[in-house]
Amino acid sequence: MDKQVKKIIPCIDIKDGKAVKGINFAGIKEVGNVVSLAQKYANLGADEIVLLDISATTEKRKINREWIKEAVEKVNVPFIVGGGISSVKDAQELFDMGVKRISVGSAAIRDPNLINELVKEFGSEAIVAAIDAKNIDKEWMVFEAAGTVNSGKELMAWAEEVQNRGVGMVLFTSMNHDGEQKGYPLNVLANLKSILSIPLIASGGAGSVQDFYYALVHGKVDAVLAASVFHFNLIDIDELKFTLWRAGVDVDLTTIFRNLNYDDKGLIPAIIQDVESGLNLMLGYMNAKSLQLTLDTKKVTFWSRSRNKLWVKGEESGHFLNLYDIRVDCDRDALLVKARPVGPTCHTGSITCWREKLNNHHFLQYLEDVLNERRLESPDQSYTAYLYTKGSAKIAQKVGEEAVELVIEAMRDRDDLFLNEAADLLYHYIVLLLDRGYSLTDVVQVLQKRHKGVDD
Repeated sequence: MDKQVKKIIPCIDIKDGKAVKGINFAGIKEVGNVVSLAQKYANLGADEIVLLDISATTEKRKINREWIKEAVEKVNVPFIVGGGISSVKDAQELFDMGVKRISVGSAAIRDPNLINELVKEFGSEAIVAAIDAKNIDKEWMVFEAAGTVNSGKELMAWAEEVQNRGVGMVLFTSMNHDGEQKGYPLNVLANLKSILSIPLIASGGAGSVQDFYYALVHGKVDAVLAASVFHFNLIDIDELKFTLWRAGVDVDLTTIFRNLNYDDKGLIPAIIQDVESGLNLMLGYMNAKSLQLTLDTKKVTFWSRSRNKLWVKGEESGHFLNLYDIRVDCDRDALLVKARPVGPTCHTGSITCWREKLNNHHFLQYLEDVLNERRLESPDQSYTAYLYTKGSAKIAQKVGEEAVELVIEAMRDRDDLFLNEAADLLYHYIVLLLDRGYSLTDVVQVLQKRHKGVDD
């Protein structure tokens, strides 16, 4: 694993051949088909995927190889597989299927020499030490058998031992945070990183984009693993990666574009959309190289069919398209590229190639996204980030103050001040909504229900 590029790793827990998820290692419920979920996450840009047979150890059986074989054959993504691996022979069978890495936990706790044997046979990079730990009376203890048995080993000591025995990386899961969606244990992660020279994967607690950011930046981990937020469509991996990328985190965006369906000339259509106005600006075509250049330079680059060469939009006019985000359509044969245009996009001088008129209403959605991402910034550098640190009560107080000021200006004949106070009120109101876990869409839905009621 590259120590500079941060990785996003979905985890699929498997029981009786079905994908499942619980909270704090309990309350297991089915969430979908293993292979379908794996394919979905691969298409959205997962760097690797963990497949974990969570009942193999407790049921004292070998890992179920049928679904592993199917997943590896059908899904183009590196897999880390764990559960019920207790010998070199078990590992060899998985590697023969095409698994990239294996994860060992309980078996290694019971026989630490297993790690040495596996590393000797397959190399450090292929072996992951899975450590499930729980905070008990302010001491982090390592558990085995799917979190049912306290091993008596202390987290930091065991992490150092597995590193000394040669594993290539550590996958640490906080049992206290698993499935809670309230954030990773940042202090523990930072402490683990301070004693480890090998990559650390953090698991247990992701509930928001902010949680991923904090784990990667403040927890200093090399990769973040999550399940619930992906299984229940709370966060999409491609959107997460681009958000982290805009916040300065080095992530691999190219995985989002694996398995694209280019045409017979190696091209794929790309619709360019103004991220602020929502206007569709133009249609161009990209090949693999122009797509990569777009990601590398942050300037939208096409393959010009008329000139038969790479073409950076704006290289002559100065009307560049600065990259914000890219989405792949459901058939993986078209791209939606969101960008910030510098000047008019069309060669005729029009802002779009379809002569659409500007609709500022879309800006509210863009603004909401920007304000949500301000959570990732320092409170010393962003007023919005500062407000988030103060909590809902303080933000609500500001909303009240701005509302009063708006009422005062409404009684006066100063339109400029009235509009400015209206903007201040709207800004603080959106921040309050986001801090409470809602969005303008939620408010609109309430209005739509009321409107329907009136019509009925």
